[in-house]
Amino acid sequence: MTGTTLELTHNHGSEEDPNFKVWSGNHGCDLPKDSPLYKEGAVRGFGHIAFNMPDIVASSEALEKQGVKFQKRPHEGRMKTIAFALDPDGYWIELVPRGDALPETENLSQTMLRVKDADASIAFYRDILGMTLVRAMHVPGDFSNYFLASLTPEQREKDPVGFGHIGYLVDDLVACCKEMEDLVGVLRAFASESQLLPCLGG
Repeated sequence: MTGTTLELTHNHGSEEDPNFKVWSGNHGCDLPKDSPLYKEGAVRGFGHIAFNMPDIVASSEALEKQGVKFQKRPHEGRMKTIAFALDPDGYWIELVPRGDALPETENLSQTMLRVKDADASIAFYRDILGMTLVRAMHVPGDFSNYFLASLTPEQREKDPVGFGHIGYLVDDLVACCKEMEDLVGVLRAFASESQLLPCLGG
């Protein structure tokens, strides 16, 4: 994968649990008790992810027209140059104005968020914030990870092709696989089950 990815972790079944709610990390007992963000027991953790854009006022207005809720609009609070939108689970998304020239610096490559409904969250980041779902990883009956990236048009059109594998010729494929399996415990595709077996006859 190239670019920055956003991983959404969906614990299977949470979308059907009316009591399930994620903690955005912005509510906690380390705040004054009269704060609307005060929460007994918890201490604030994760804060937000950020998107850079040319005009945060115009972007905020466009997002609100699409039904996106806001924790802070550009004209609210002490800092008038940023805004905080909310995703379907209440995570904060900082909207930051893009400078004329961005220097090459180290950047965050991935942020993981636990989400209630994978379909709703993927649709939000894909359809509203313009990201692309580049990979999905599923652990059956447990959880799924979805990776989204902000790709350029050129990256969307490019189908990257890279290293695939190395090959060895052996006298007895099944016996060789059995010996390797005994040594390492796991084989990606056992010879008798591999779809490539008909292609290995020499």
